[in-house]
Amino acid sequence: AAAAAAAAAATEEARKAQARAQAEAEKRAQEEATRCPKGHKLIAFAVQRGFPCDVCDRDACEGDVMWGCRSCDTSGGRTCDYDICEGCKNEAVLNKLKGEAQ
Repeated sequence: AAAAAAAAAATEEARKAQARAQAEAEKRAQEEATRCPKGHKLIAFAVQRGFPCDVCDRDACEGDVMWGCRSCDTSGGRTCDYDICEGCKNEAVLNKLKGEAQ
């Protein structure tokens, strides 16, 4: 009985460790997918109709969520102008998770 309890406890610990590893992988993928090609953090915002995604080139509808970067240098000059739709961002997250699983 003690051996069975120990085996069950070990199995439960392994399951918890796997769940923690999966959660960490998802967090990393989400963080990587919310960066522009230059590495700047993307910020979510609602858009007006006709705003294009830089990945799929689809025009957004009024109120759609996009993720964008408007980074500037120290003198205020824009160094980045990148926007990605929610669908492309989610696809990037899934692709990163698939890549880590291999």
